[in-house]
Amino acid sequence: MKLMNILMFTVLAISLCASEFYTASTGSKLSEKAEDFINSGSKETRGFVIYFTDKNVFDQKSYEKALSEVKLDKKTLKRRAKTFKRDDYLVSFRDLPVYTGYTNALGLKKVRAVSKWFNFISAEIDVEKAIEISRFEFVRYIDILPKKGKIPDIKEEVGSAGSKDSFYNLSYDQVNQINIPDVHDLGYHGEGARLLIIDTGFKKTHTVFDSLTVVDEWDFIFNDGNVSYDANDVNTYQESHGTGCWSIAAGYDPGTFVGPAYGSDFLLAKTEDYDNEGVVEEDRMVAALEWGEARGADVASISLGYSEFDDPADNYTYEDMDGETTICTLGAKYAAYLGMVVCNAMGNTGTSAWHYLTAPADADSILSCGSVDVNAVIASSSGYGPTYDHRIKPEVVARGVNDYYANYSTGSYSTGSGTSFATPLVAGVSCLLLSAHPDWTNMDVREALMMTADRASDPDSTRYGWGLVDALAAVNYVPLADPQNIVTSVSGTIMTVSWDAVTNAKSYLIYHSDLPYEGFTYLAATNQTTYQVNVTSATKKFYYIEASNQEMK
Repeated sequence: MKLMNILMFTVLAISLCASEFYTASTGSKLSEKAEDFINSGSKETRGFVIYFTDKNVFDQKSYEKALSEVKLDKKTLKRRAKTFKRDDYLVSFRDLPVYTGYTNALGLKKVRAVSKWFNFISAEIDVEKAIEISRFEFVRYIDILPKKGKIPDIKEEVGSAGSKDSFYNLSYDQVNQINIPDVHDLGYHGEGARLLIIDTGFKKTHTVFDSLTVVDEWDFIFNDGNVSYDANDVNTYQESHGTGCWSIAAGYDPGTFVGPAYGSDFLLAKTEDYDNEGVVEEDRMVAALEWGEARGADVASISLGYSEFDDPADNYTYEDMDGETTICTLGAKYAAYLGMVVCNAMGNTGTSAWHYLTAPADADSILSCGSVDVNAVIASSSGYGPTYDHRIKPEVVARGVNDYYANYSTGSYSTGSGTSFATPLVAGVSCLLLSAHPDWTNMDVREALMMTADRASDPDSTRYGWGLVDALAAVNYVPLADPQNIVTSVSGTIMTVSWDAVTNAKSYLIYHSDLPYEGFTYLAATNQTTYQVNVTSATKKFYYIEASNQEMK
């Protein structure tokens, strides 16, 4: 969603008060699955997520003081200002840290992840401890985590060998297919953009990364500043997947291998435990998004996904792929709300019984990425759309069959396949667009990539989306203008919102929120330049309008 031209519905007043800083628990504090586990009498430990009622801020003065103490990177503030089109109110309640007084009181020994955006802590505990925690007044809700997440994988697909050149060499086909060399020739290599990569781990000493700038790194598995192989890792190939994905996005070994965004800066987050007791990968992903967003990430490349778990009872259903259910999906959406270009793999489930996309690819406002071969034919393993609520997925596709990537173990290069490898190509192109157009928002980047892809005139809702990205065409794209001269009028119980028509817009999207600067959700679409809402039944107080290239369905 584009954040633009917020309409303040002043018929209903709003003020910051204690009720906005506190959420009382209603009914049982335990989710149905958590309750079932507790009642089972099991003695094993499991991953639990504990949500808090508040952040120990109960009045305006304390709230403003807490906001003033939040530390965000200058790039973060600049991105938010560009996204929100304002220079104030850039820090919100969600930026406040989880209150340590509450976390300390819980006495947790195996903390796995902490989320300020969603005000929770996840930890490995047993039934007795879960019951004890549920008695704290400041605990709002407790949920149980699946035993193990879906590990990243590299699929084998039948493909043909391609051509090479003296500069890109091995990577030529995968970058040339989407016109990256032409954008490089224009002088754009990702300069000024900061790319966050969330994955399994990274072999930073590989030659392909020698000239790259890593701004920061964090291991969310062992909570330290080393994203490479750790003595605590249960296998020796923990670095494999992340190294490959990072190299495809931005590797630089001229004459051998060159990726799209080697001029960018990088944030590396290690979240995915390749085959250990990965009970909290989704929570770690959210924590990594928060970490990267606060450190100025402009783009996120995430080649991970979740749908099926060790215990079938924990599995998500297709109905859960609605953009509103899983915590990693909500995290991806909020990162996009704050202005990050979030690129996420569709998942390699196309030939499995599940076959749908995996979370968080179901999030709106992001770029979910499918996989094609050298001839732009969809890979059989690429996950299927649409989302359960009928949104087209993927948004775009890129090469994900027989891609070259940096091999962590040999120090050389190998080939592999999967939407995991298509995603960093799209993320790399996103960095190029921000390098060429520093004033663009994440939604401008998303719009440009979708509207210049090869199926933009007739998007496919299940496999290709808007189609194969074209970096050069996207660089030359002119995003739709913002709706102007927005006027509201109230007659009786009806409020009418009107605005000037936007050239080339085919429809307009209406969003609304309880608060003026956060939490906007989709309300409706119209092909007119007016929209009416019943004042007496309206529960939302703030509105904004987005011009769209798409016809109403």
